[in-house]
Amino acid sequence: MKFTFTKYLLLVLLVAFVVSCGKDDDDDPIDETPVGTVYNKISFSPGAAEDDILAAFIQMETGDTISFEAGNYPFTKSLSLLDIDSVVIAGAGQEATILDFSNQIEGAEGILATNCKMLMFAHLTVRNTVGDAIKGKDCDGLTFYKVTAEWTGEVSSNNGAYGLYPVQSANVLLDGCIARGASDAGLYVGQCNGAIVKNCIAYENVAGIEVENTMNAEVFDNLAYDNTGGILIFDLPNLAVSGNHCRVFNNEIRDNSHQNFAKSGVVGQVPPGTGIMILSTKTVEVFNNTITNNNIMGIGIINYQVLAVFDEDLATDDENFDSYPDNIYIHDNTISRTENYPPGLNDVGNVLQLQFPSGDMPDIIFDGFTREGQQICIQNNGDASFVDIDADNSFLNKNFDTAPYDCSITPLSESTVNAPIWK
Repeated sequence: MKFTFTKYLLLVLLVAFVVSCGKDDDDDPIDETPVGTVYNKISFSPGAAEDDILAAFIQMETGDTISFEAGNYPFTKSLSLLDIDSVVIAGAGQEATILDFSNQIEGAEGILATNCKMLMFAHLTVRNTVGDAIKGKDCDGLTFYKVTAEWTGEVSSNNGAYGLYPVQSANVLLDGCIARGASDAGLYVGQCNGAIVKNCIAYENVAGIEVENTMNAEVFDNLAYDNTGGILIFDLPNLAVSGNHCRVFNNEIRDNSHQNFAKSGVVGQVPPGTGIMILSTKTVEVFNNTITNNNIMGIGIINYQVLAVFDEDLATDDENFDSYPDNIYIHDNTISRTENYPPGLNDVGNVLQLQFPSGDMPDIIFDGFTREGQQICIQNNGDASFVDIDADNSFLNKNFDTAPYDCSITPLSESTVNAPIWK
């Protein structure tokens, strides 16, 4: 065991910069000091006592860094951070530093950060937690940089729901992260204001990347494959925040046909074979994505009422909830598919398959729930096919004509976040 507590004063220009949506240089050396004012650096090596690490997390103060050397660190209890500012939790690399919760017996998460500001997790893996891997709640300025959240072995509904899980927070950045095996969403942003998800990989989750009830979000340059659904942009009822202003672009979304292994809930209704699903949210622009072999729903534009039909527990009496997706602009995507439907379809998938039993499911599906003034524009998606599936009328009057949706919307402005960056 090695436990060093070295005090030093190292002033390194600014605690955080505004992180724009342009690409970063992805070969940052991991041995450089992250942006921040480091007052205490606490270093651990493999064999360190779990209680010493737990205590170090609890005792962190403004400007501190906890550094894990390469190796495996087994935990039986959750780690927690509360009410701290400008701190860093860093390892020696995603494949080098493993925080392993395979034998966890206490706590609902691997790491829980509450009411923190300018907090960064970097260069490490959190593995096999009982619940969520890393949850950040009520934080402002929260960065996950080259962090992996994974459940090893066969995927299971017993896996934790969320991998990286910022919720009810502001100025969130996920950059270069990986998620595998989450029984809800691998990379999730919920009820946040200002979020960027970029350069990430999500595979073998129910939802690869999910943005839920979030304002001012950017999702780009990611790879989502072999999930049930690749990228989900959702608005759900009975939440204080409604989603608005989300750009989804330059992503590769392919082969998302994994059987749905969620325990329950809305994500349990996502059919295998879903590339992008837009559910009830507002002001979304989807462009320049490559969407391949998501053979039930390449892109779906769906009203929450449709999913509630399949699960009575999803019924809502929230009078403030507007379930109609609106101001949706889908353009300049490349969409292709085969006629092979995924095995193990759920109820939603089976109903859709029955509408097109020959395997000729259109690439873009609109459920047909409309209201006056609703705006949905679909343009320049190559040879992508389209259907208004008329779910509101038992699928009796399907409409394959794109003319009513051949319109454009002013492109959304770029969103930025004020979160720590690794330099």
